[in-house]
Amino acid sequence: MKKELIFFILFLIFFKITSSKNNCQKIIQQYKAAKTDTTIIRLALEVGNCYNKISYGDSAKKYYKIALYYINEAKPETKEKNKKKLLFEYESNVLRRIGDLDYDVALFDEALALYKKALKIAEENNILNEQSACYNNIAIVFHKKGMLDSAVVYYFNALKIDEKLNDKKGISMRYNNIGNVYFVQKSYDKALEYYQKSLEIKEKLNDTSGISFSYLNIGAVFYSQKKFDEALNFFNKSLELKKLLKDYNGIILLYNNIGLIYRKQDKFSDALHYYNLSLQLAKELNDKYKTAMIYENIAAMYYYYASQLKNQQKAKYYYKKAIENSENALKLSNELNAIDYINSSASTLFRSYFALGEHKKGMEYFKLFEITNDSLFNKNKAKAIAEAEKKFESEKKQLLIDNLTKERELQDSELKRQKTIIWSVLIGLIMTVIFAILMLQRFRITRRQKRIIEKQKEIVDEKNILLNKQNEEIKTQHEIVVKQKKHIEEIYKKITDSINYAKKIQDVMLPDKDTINKFLGNYFIIYKPKDIVSGDFYWTTKINDFLIITVADCTGHGVPGAFMSMLGISFLNEIVRKKEITKASQVLNELRKEIILALQQHCLQAEQKDGMDISLFVINTKTYECQWAGANNPLIILKKNNSDKQHWELFEIKPDKMPIAIYPVMKLFTNHEFIINKGSKIYLFSDGYYDQFGYESGKKFLYKRFKEEILKTADLPIKEQKKSLLDSFENWKGHTEQTDDVTVLAVQF
Repeated sequence: MKKELIFFILFLIFFKITSSKNNCQKIIQQYKAAKTDTTIIRLALEVGNCYNKISYGDSAKKYYKIALYYINEAKPETKEKNKKKLLFEYESNVLRRIGDLDYDVALFDEALALYKKALKIAEENNILNEQSACYNNIAIVFHKKGMLDSAVVYYFNALKIDEKLNDKKGISMRYNNIGNVYFVQKSYDKALEYYQKSLEIKEKLNDTSGISFSYLNIGAVFYSQKKFDEALNFFNKSLELKKLLKDYNGIILLYNNIGLIYRKQDKFSDALHYYNLSLQLAKELNDKYKTAMIYENIAAMYYYYASQLKNQQKAKYYYKKAIENSENALKLSNELNAIDYINSSASTLFRSYFALGEHKKGMEYFKLFEITNDSLFNKNKAKAIAEAEKKFESEKKQLLIDNLTKERELQDSELKRQKTIIWSVLIGLIMTVIFAILMLQRFRITRRQKRIIEKQKEIVDEKNILLNKQNEEIKTQHEIVVKQKKHIEEIYKKITDSINYAKKIQDVMLPDKDTINKFLGNYFIIYKPKDIVSGDFYWTTKINDFLIITVADCTGHGVPGAFMSMLGISFLNEIVRKKEITKASQVLNELRKEIILALQQHCLQAEQKDGMDISLFVINTKTYECQWAGANNPLIILKKNNSDKQHWELFEIKPDKMPIAIYPVMKLFTNHEFIINKGSKIYLFSDGYYDQFGYESGKKFLYKRFKEEILKTADLPIKEQKKSLLDSFENWKGHTEQTDDVTVLAVQF
């Protein structure tokens, strides 16, 4: 049954692609036979759309540009008003389609420029349907770039036109997109309002796929608001439609997620039911990764349930069920080499065996847990992170000390003021006594004044007692402040010592000087962490005749960035040294898989952003044949001018615009192949150098100036070039704080 299902799915995919290709060929034949310019333009546009549907981006762009050429040729010759408007409509449509292709490969600025150009043509010629599409696409780019306020404005512009055209499908899409913006902003009530408006229209249009998507969005809002019953209701509705649409991967995840919600509500039998449904379907599709995940979810649930039971006999039964499912998860995880699931399975197993009193068996899995835990989370890094948290607490205590100091200053000021009052009262008393002696004949008045003076003296005595008490309290608070200050200084020293120790570990992970000298020869490395530890790293090794060099920039800097760099170096050692993979693009593809697996990244709306940008260079040291692949970071090559050997030429190879991490559009990385001349230089780097803000200008150094600095110092020996680049960086930075980790690695062959 399982094989027949897989074969059927593959057959459907093959049939769809084949039929789409055949359809494209039929339209191409019509295009070649076309005579009039408008027919040629229309058919070229249709061919482009056909190729676009089956993800043949280059072929689609070719025919879009052909259509654009004929549009520009036909416009000057056309006198007829209706035909001219049709040509402008075609032009706006073609520009928008080309923009879509740029957006698909993450060229967002290029896509935005094309959308705005298409919008201008549509507005000048009052082409409403194109205006709506352009407004929507511009909003999507702004949404992608995080410019949410601008995105909402353009979505509403598109919505106004759709309402004017009475385009129900378009109105529904705009409502949904506006809801997405509010969801990202955590304005859940507004998001829910627009999702429901979109759903109402989709239900009237009987759009099954769209309805399923709306149910999922509404369920996500309720889940974010922790309204689990409402979320379950809409997830179940979405599930029913997924079954009709035969979206099996969606069904697996929905079953698992529904089980997770029931687990959070302590409804164990319901949770188990949906976990088992998810497990059965994952097995049928032979999806071992999801199968391992679900087994471990079930095991964790059994362990938790057993730990809550007072009846030891029942608890023993459920601990054994936890062991059974964890062993299944561990077996699959070992096949997949999924360290994260091996670690979690070992954790459940050793805890369950200990709970059953089988300590010898438990210790076996505890050792496995410790080994995998060391692979996933370096102990010294974990300690450094914990110490960093303590540092945050110490900073809060320092703020308390500052507040106490200010309070003491206020109290001192109050004491001075009170002393002034006391002296004033005493002087008044003396003057009153002198006046009483001089006015003996006014005895009654004197006695009355005496009583007043005695009363004032009592008040002064009370105030003296109060002042003495306040002095004692201030003295006590001062002693507390001194003790806290000493304690904070001790904590700060421990934090600094821990991070310095972490730096030693990170330095050991980087290639040592002898290894680099042996492999690279004539080279330099600029390595300037922003903090004590760095989120940048450089790495090199040699496999047979292939020399591999890389520079990477991990998410963040300091302790989090350094943790990511340790993962990156460990995975590169596994991929290149152990597996002996030497194709540049394949190394990056494998590294991305490992990072996604290690960080448990999934294709959800609130996807994780951790990862790295990297530049990886491979050279055959005998033939000088080179490969290079890059994730967001480019490669610079300097070589002598072919006609004038006294001058250098700078070449840049641009990277793929996607990181080593989960990403909305993930394609295989491009493998660039070339031969390098002897004497040429290559430069691999992170963005820290040219992202540095200047002390005098307050602006970034910029990538263009960085390339100019490299070309300007090209004639210098490579060690002197390093000094020149460092001097330029320090002069630009001045007294400004370093913006990011800086790494530049250059090699002359």
